[in-house]
Parts: sequence; structure tokens; C-alpha cells
Amino acid sequence: MSSMARRRGASAALEAAAAAAGRAGRAFGSVSRASLSSAQADPLREPSSQLPPLPAEESVARHAGRVLDAARAHKGGWAVTDALTKQATGDPLLKTQLFRLIDVLPRLRSDASVARHAREYLVDEARLGASGAHSALQRAVEVGTSGVAGALGGHAAVKAAVVAPVEAMGARFIAGRDAAEAAPALAELWRAGVGFSSDLLGEAVVRREEAEAYHSQYQALIEQLPALAATWEPNPTLEADHLGAVPRANVSVKISALLETLHPVATEKCVAELKARLRPLLLAAEQHGVHINFDMEEYKYKDLTFRLFRELCEEISFSAGYSHQAYLRCTEADAQDQADWARANCRVVQARLVKGAYHDHETIHAEERNWPAPVWRRKVDSDAAWERTAWRLISQYPREPGQGGVKLALGTHNARSLGFALAALEEVGLPESAVEVQNLRGMAGGIRDGCVSLGLRVREYVPFGEVVPGMSYLVRRLLENTSNQSWLLSADGANAADSDGKLLASPHGVLPDDGGPAADQPRWHGLSGAIEGLGDSRPFFTAPLTDFSKRAAREELAGAIERRAAVAASLLPPADASAEDAVAAVERAKAAAAAWEAVPAAERAAVLTRAAEDMRGRRVELAALII
Repeated sequence: MSSMARRRGASAALEAAAAAAGRAGRAFGSVSRASLSSAQADPLREPSSQLPPLPAEESVARHAGRVLDAARAHKGGWAVTDALTKQATGDPLLKTQLFRLIDVLPRLRSDASVARHAREYLVDEARLGASGAHSALQRAVEVGTSGVAGALGGHAAVKAAVVAPVEAMGARFIAGRDAAEAAPALAELWRAGVGFSSDLLGEAVVRREEAEAYHSQYQALIEQLPALAATWEPNPTLEADHLGAVPRANVSVKISALLETLHPVATEKCVAELKARLRPLLLAAEQHGVHINFDMEEYKYKDLTFRLFRELCEEISFSAGYSHQAYLRCTEADAQDQADWARANCRVVQARLVKGAYHDHETIHAEERNWPAPVWRRKVDSDAAWERTAWRLISQYPREPGQGGVKLALGTHNARSLGFALAALEEVGLPESAVEVQNLRGMAGGIRDGCVSLGLRVREYVPFGEVVPGMSYLVRRLLENTSNQSWLLSADGANAADSDGKLLASPHGVLPDDGGPAADQPRWHGLSGAIEGLGDSRPFFTAPLTDFSKRAAREELAGAIERRAAVAASLLPPADASAEDAVAAVERAKAAAAAWEAVPAAERAAVLTRAAEDMRGRRVELAALII
């Protein structure tokens, strides 16, 4: 068999290999961060080029003040228009319980089940504490679920009190089920000087039929939206940037909605299948003049998404965009890689720079596996990374048609962040039309309308779909929305001027966290702490599983499988043990037991520590042997 054929065979075995490597990994015992292999290396890698000095704070403050003043002039967009969000804004505990209830609502079928869950989440003293300070909603739920009221139809009243406002909130975020139903909302946006990027609610399909349904819906959007947008009046601000025309129709796609077997272990297979499914969509987008943006989802899909995006851009000349999540510790380096690729290929693409919406998931996922956290733990670090990434891209902007590079879409509702980007444009001598501001539907209307009044190109991210199946999306938006509402309410308060310094403060100059496992993680999980003189005297951490979303990890294991296959033919087949062999082994163990028992516990533990150290050093080799 040729080397290439063996490598293909090794790659095909990776999915099974991952499980074997995991089994090997779990046996390795205590491990320090210093001993992690490259497969679990810290995701905070350095960009390939140095960052120029940041724009002056005086310039940032001036432009941020412009945005803030314009937003305050349109403060009607900031109103907390629904009772649920208003109540949750001032009570973090209620907010958490309310959004947990919203998350389970789609699975509750009867009035009684809705009422019971509402009481458990919103009223139960064990959940909300004993402060006694209940909101109007909590009081209504408490009364409606009491014995007498429940018997007299109170359960139905509680369901109405909870479900109706949730559906109303959903309508704020979700424009309609499809292009036809959303058409009035999109036309209204255009008349207000705001473009759109449509998004189909949902992600992570598990059946081929689901993936095909999403594919058909994306195809319909690509075919229908241009005809719809063609009926609107011209808007030069929305239809051109410093390089030329900007498509009216804009569709965001999620790769997890298009492939039911998506998994980073099988990257080669997934990329090939996704390219086959996306080609018809991208060719149609090229034909109809539709911009396609690849949404960034979970961290484990990041490298796969970037690779897929680049390969399709090199194959099809569609108007292309992708996303960077500033809360990822590697985003600045990823942005530099994308800029280098775009220049080398003379390809102009757009990057939507957002803060990120999966922070809790990524933190918990990494902690479960004892991996370095891929996200910044603190908001100030994400804010600083957003600004550094924006500056890195703006400082390398394509300036003339024909030049390759990355254009920027500012996915933020933060006046400080927007002011920074505008100051960066001024610093390098680019017009403000070189970027566009993007916001989420239903959020920060004052910022959106204020940016329109400043003559900026503004686009709204508009979800399409059913409200109830889209509840997981809605909950994420609501979790963000209450945080943003708090920011906006403080900006719009009676003492707003006094708060400007805090709102517009620089996030730079703060020492970032190291991303390592928290010092008290063993205590959180009931793990053994360090014991002086026992083992290696370090707190116990299970050796991390290999992160097969990383190409280096996949190639390392594939190479080990290939090497093992090359020598397998020369190995003697194992002999089956007999019953007599088993008896003899037990007798030898019994004979050695007394001597081993006399060895001090610290020495016995040291043997296990050395064995674990040896297994760690031969981890990939052992995994290949298992396979």
C-alpha cells in the first residue's frame, strides 16, 4: 500500500481513534499545565505580524461621543418595551430563572405543566431565596398556582401570563417565518436607512432530512430576497462602500444546519460534504447578487469553518463574508491569517466582528475537559480584543478595487467600540463608508438609529423562523439584551453625563487572564487536593482529552496509526491465555502482595505517577496500538 493510501486510511479511522485516545487519556492521572501536549496548547497564539500603536484615546473619545450623542437623540429605541425584560433587567437571579423557563417552554404541552414549571422557576423560595421581594409576574404565578386558583382555571391564566409576553418578545427579535412574511419588516428597515442580513433560526441538525430542509430554505431566500429588494428605492449609503457596490440582499448561513454528521474529528469528510451542499447555494448567490455570510458557531468548528470558507472563496466568486468572535483568545491571530490569505488571493471578503454569544458554553466545555479556556473570562478582555482585532484589520484594509483584503462589519451595540473603529478609519485615512455597523434585531435601537443619522451604513441581523422552535436563540439574545439594556439605561439616565467616563473607558492596559484551569477547580468538582510527599505533590487533574478540532492533533494520531500499520505485519499474533495461565497469574500476584504492602504509600504512589508520566509521553503511540 502506498504512503498516500495508508494516510487516507488513517484519516478515515480518526473518528474511531478519537474514542480510543480518550480512553487512553483518562488513565493518565494527575497532570500539570506545563506538561500539556501541542494538542491541548493554549489557544492564545500570537498573530504573525506586530500591531501598530492604537489610535489616540482623544480621537476614540471624540468619535464615541458622536455615537453616544446621536444615540441619545434617538433614545426612543432604547425603551424597555416589555414587562418581562424590564423586570429581569434589575434582578439577575430572576433573569436567570426566567430565561431557564423560556428555554423549556417549547417542550411543555399542558396548561398545568406550564404553571408548575413557572412556579418552580419563578416562585420557589429554594430557587429565588427568601428576600420576599417578588415581582408582579412572580406574584401572579404564585396566586395562579395556589390550590383554589389552580382548580378554578388559574393554570390557564398563568400560561397566558407567561407565554403571551414571551411570544411578543419573540416578535421583537424574529421578523417572520420566511421571506414573504418578513417582507414588510425588511421594507420598513430599508425605508429607515437600514439594510438586513437574514438568518434562519436553528442550528446543529441531527438528521439528513433536517439538513435538506434548511438547504431548501436557504435556496429560497437566495432566490426570493433579491426580487423583494429590487422593489425598494435607491439608497446610496447602503448600496456602496469605498470599493464599489454592496448587495442589497444578504443571507447568513450556519454550517451546523447543513450537515447532520458535522464533527471536527472528521474534518476532511465534513469539508468535502459541506462543499458539495454549499456549492449550489453559492453559485445561486453569485448569479442573483446575494452576499453570503458564514456565521461562526462553537469554537470546535472554528478551524473547519475558516478552511471551508477559504476553499469555497477560491472556487466561486460570490460576495463573501464570515465572522470573528472577539471573546475567543485566538481571534486576533485568526484575523491576521484571514487578512494574509485574502491579500495573497486578491480576494475581498467581509469580516463581521462580534463579541460572541456562546461564552458560558465554551467555558463549561473547556472546564469539563481540563482544556485551556478558549474565551476571555472577563468582558474587559473581550472588549480589548475586539478593538485590537478591528485595528489590525483596518490598518491592512484594501483601498482600491482589485486589491485583496478584509473589510469590516462592526457587530456591536457599544458606543466605545464603534468610536474606536471610526477613530481607526480616521487614523489611516479611510472614509467611514469603508465599514458598516451591524446590530441584532430588537436590540439597541438608539445606537442603530443614531448611526444612521451619522451617515453610517447600518445593517440589522434579522432572524427568520418560528418563535417557539427558536427559543434557544431567543434566550441567548435575551441574555445579551438585559446586559445591553442595563448599559443603555445607564447611558440614558438623568445623570448620563456623569456615567460617560465609565461607559467610554478604555479596556486596554488591564493584564489579561491566562486562560488556565481555575485554581479551585478540584474543589468545585470534589477532586483530591495536593498531598505533600504523595505522588507529584500537585492537585489532581485528569489528563486532558485530545482536542481533535486541531489539525495538528488529527495529523499526529493519523501518523501514529500509519506507522503502526506499517509494522503490524511483522508482529507475531497474540496467543490466547488459558485458564491455567490465569490461575498462575493470580498466584504470583498473591505471592507479591505482602512485599508490596510493606512499601510505603508514597513510594507506591510514585510508581503510579511514573507510569502515568510514561503513558503521557507515549499517548499517541498507545492510542494507535489500541486501534
